[in-house]
Amino acid sequence: MKRVIEGTKQYSSRVFEKRRALFEPLADGQKPVALFITCSDSRIDPELLTESDPGRLFMIRNGGNIVPRYDRVATSESGTIELAIAGLQVEHVIICGHSRCAAVGGILFPDRVKQLPILADWLANAQTSFSPEERQGLDSGGTYPVWAVERHVEQQMTNLRSHPAVAYAESADRLHIHGWIYHLENGQVTARDQQSGEFRPLEDVYVETA
Repeated sequence: MKRVIEGTKQYSSRVFEKRRALFEPLADGQKPVALFITCSDSRIDPELLTESDPGRLFMIRNGGNIVPRYDRVATSESGTIELAIAGLQVEHVIICGHSRCAAVGGILFPDRVKQLPILADWLANAQTSFSPEERQGLDSGGTYPVWAVERHVEQQMTNLRSHPAVAYAESADRLHIHGWIYHLENGQVTARDQQSGEFRPLEDVYVETA
């Protein structure tokens, strides 16, 4: 904590002053290019991962990068989605899961979160289901295969599309939804290929940006 406090003390002189030309215009407004939805996990830093300056990414972070389905109940997630899509007119939404996600582990193996009842209730919003056959052979106390995270990200993409602002923007062809997975083991990112539905290396899916 000491390091966090000391870093904050030095921010204004060491960071802000050196990059004043970037930060000062942001005081008058923002125009992010994407809504980035990811996990609260401390090992993920969206701006570091994407090499983005402040002002480029509008973010939602929660346990498990979960997007609850729209049900007319105001939540932090639903309000932020509406603001990003209908208010700020972002053109891209990235749902970024990650390997070894404790939330996905809790969905696969509910016993892992039985001592955390609020978290268990929150994970119900994920709506990701795994059949007994899929769970068979998995080590409930260890890691799990990456396909479980892929399934989880795909479900959150489906949940996102239930939000009216998202459905409207996507039907007007002004919104693109992306599913990514950050692999903690090697720092690589895989993305869902819109054509095949498979998760492939980012550089293969977005070859046009290379």
